[in-house]
Formats: sequence, structure tokens, C-alpha cells
Amino acid sequence: MGCEVAVRHGACAAGYADLPGIGTVMIAAFPSLTDDGPGLIARYARGADYHTVVAARLEAIRDELGVIGTVRVDSSPVPEVMAARMAGVGKTGRHGLCIVPGYGSYVALGAIVLDRGQGSGFRGQLLTDAGFCGGCGECVRACPTGALGGERLDRERCLSFITQAKTLTAVQEALLKAHPRHWGCDTCQEACPENKNAAMTALPEFNASGAVREYCPGMDIDDRAFAWRGRDVLERNYRLSERDTP
Repeated sequence: MGCEVAVRHGACAAGYADLPGIGTVMIAAFPSLTDDGPGLIARYARGADYHTVVAARLEAIRDELGVIGTVRVDSSPVPEVMAARMAGVGKTGRHGLCIVPGYGSYVALGAIVLDRGQGSGFRGQLLTDAGFCGGCGECVRACPTGALGGERLDRERCLSFITQAKTLTAVQEALLKAHPRHWGCDTCQEACPENKNAAMTALPEFNASGAVREYCPGMDIDDRAFAWRGRDVLERNYRLSERDTP
């Protein structure tokens, strides 16, 4: 079966979902936690670039299944967290991330969008919607900028989005100075009870380049997820995060 193939290829969970306007997709979650210590780079980006790792794994799954489809990792038109919930892969947390039993939200999602007519053979594998987390509110209370305080995530105040933005407002610069980050933010995930005993990844690709906890000017950023916005963004984040910067 397709989901069993996905698990053999490193997915901790996989399932199928029918997405309106898109069709049938296989959505898979891959454990990505390589380092759980403190740092200024979010945990998902400390190891090798998950885009590369997950795409290669999904291509192998697609080839073994013998289906025709497009591999997607962090790319439109697939809303991956929603698809993962609909496929029963993992529930959606209040922080907007996918939570998978045993691995928490420290997973990298990817999808195979099956070509039209390819999805009929997987109808029997469509699973029950995994639903949402219990809403304990720990992530909301932990967020240092209040980005989770409303009905939905306020991206303008979310440190993860701020560190990835090409340009910042004066307010966003002040937030980054007050809460130093070089790339991403893990505060809401650190507060989540579902992540208390999250397992480390066993996928060797994620560990191939070693874990990086902080950005250093001039360092090699090849095959790193935190490189996709360019070095200028990283240099800015580094500068704003330096406590002694005038």
C-alpha cells in the first residue's frame, strides 16, 4: 500500500487527501529534529535543507508506487498542514503547525500531487481527519510578541516570518532587537506539550552537514533551509540580534 511504502522511505506518517481544485495528494511527514539545544536558528533549519531531503524521499516513493505526479515541498498549490490534517497524518496545532504522534511538530511535510486519473486507486486509503490540538494555550502564552493572541497568526509580529522578510518595518526591527533570532523561532513549539519528548530524526540526510545553531557572517550556507532568502537577510538578522549594536 502507498502509505506503507512512504513509511519504508522514512516518513513517520503518510496518508491521502482530496483537496478541492487540486485533486488527490499523498502527504507525508518526515522527522526532522537534529538538535534540541538552544540556538538562534530554528530547529527545522539546523540540519540539511529539508526541501532537498524531503523532495528526494518523495521522488523515491513516487517511483516505487509507479504513479504519475508532482513532488511539492513547501510550495503552492498544496496547503500542506491542512492536507496533513485531512489525511489523518497529524493534527493542526494552535500555532498552525502539524503535530505527529511521537515527533510533535518537528516534522517536515511534503506532498505528491497525483496527476488527474491517478487518484482513483487510493480512495480506500483516505483516512479520518486528524482534527486540531486540545487548545491548551501554552503556545499563545509563550509567544514573546503576541503573534498568536488573535483568532489567527499575526505574521507581521511573528518572529519566524520577520526573520524571513526582505524588508522590515521599524516595529519589526524593534521586535527582532528585543528577541534576537538569526532565522525562525521555536518558542511556540518549545512550549507545546506535544513536543515534550519529541524523537530525534533517524534520517541520515538531515544530519549529513551537522547542526548549525547560529549564523556567523561569511559562513557556508549551501544546502541550508535558512539560506533561501539570501545572505543579506541573514546578515541583517545577525546585526539586529547583536545586543551591543548601536
